[in-house]
Amino acid sequence: MTSLSTTFSQLRVGACFELEGGTYVKVSPLIARHQGNGQQKLVRRATTVGVNAGAITQSNPAPVHEPGQLHAIIMDLHQKFEQHLDEFAQQPNAQTHRRIRAQATQSRNSALRRLGLLAPAK
Repeated sequence: MTSLSTTFSQLRVGACFELEGGTYVKVSPLIARHQGNGQQKLVRRATTVGVNAGAITQSNPAPVHEPGQLHAIIMDLHQKFEQHLDEFAQQPNAQTHRRIRAQATQSRNSALRRLGLLAPAK
């Protein structure tokens, strides 16, 4: 993934980056979430991270969406998470938990792609 280095503060919220061998998503000006396990991490603004060129603020600003579009995307994501939780409640075991967590991650990534905050899937 890494082709450039920049500081964490230069990334837009929603950008993916590499740090300490893991892949993260910037979720706020100082917080990142690990893409694999979902754990959040406080990241100093001056921390150097690895990125693709499109993740840097100046080269790829976040698109603007109409309120109706945002509402539809968020409601769709919420509905999918409710479905995942309902399924989990019916079969609470470790294998099912991993599968449903992966489905929830896919749903989140799909919503981020629709918002233009995550690169299209390959």
